Amino acid sequence: MSTPREEVSEELDEDRLGVDPLEEGVEPPEHWSGVDQHGTTPNEQREGETLDERLAEERPDVEPEPVPERPRAATPDSELDETIDDEPPAEAEESVAEENPVLVSEDVEPGGLSASTRDGEVASYGSQAPEERAERVERW
Repeated sequence: MSTPREEVSEELDEDRLGVDPLEEGVEPPEHWSGVDQHGTTPNEQREGETLDERLAEERPDVEPEPVPERPRAATPDSELDETIDDEPPAEAEESVAEENPVLVSEDVEPGGLSASTRDGEVASYGSQAPEERAERVERW
């Protein structure tokens, strides 16, 4: 014969319950909560919203800037106005500079010698440290 304590523990066994209702988690609603809107209390529902309150909630319509018929680069100088003299945004300057960098370097053979040295010739570095002998790449 089983004790009452064993029976309670067997009733709560997960196999008997099927699936734990909290195991899958809780899905939040997909809409915004209306707690900050007018009309959530019975008093607000009776009184209604004033015109000033409703106007304060409105958002102005924003139209996107019109797309030019042709890019500024293709526009002849005679047709450009003063707006072209305005400074471009900082993002545009950085992206243009990074797109086409000019790199200057020297060819190096797999053995570490310069491609301009003759075969069999050992380069003399003197007392230079490895950092000083490293190839330098400069952006122009």
